[in-house]
Amino acid sequence: MAAVLAVILLIGLCFLGPAIVMWLWNWVAVTLFAAPVITYWQAFGLQWLCGLLFKGTSIVRSKS
Repeated sequence: MAAVLAVILLIGLCFLGPAIVMWLWNWVAVTLFAAPVITYWQAFGLQWLCGLLFKGTSIVRSKS
């Protein structure tokens, strides 16, 4: 039961992120920079693209 709830919560958070990106973009970028208003699915793609481009990968080398 807990695993099912965790999966549902994870899926819900995946769809909540773009809504936050869309809201922030339409609030900040449109008013400050006269950028175009974006839709939910455009925000979804933007978040996915930024995740691919700016994913935090670090290579840790031990001092041996």
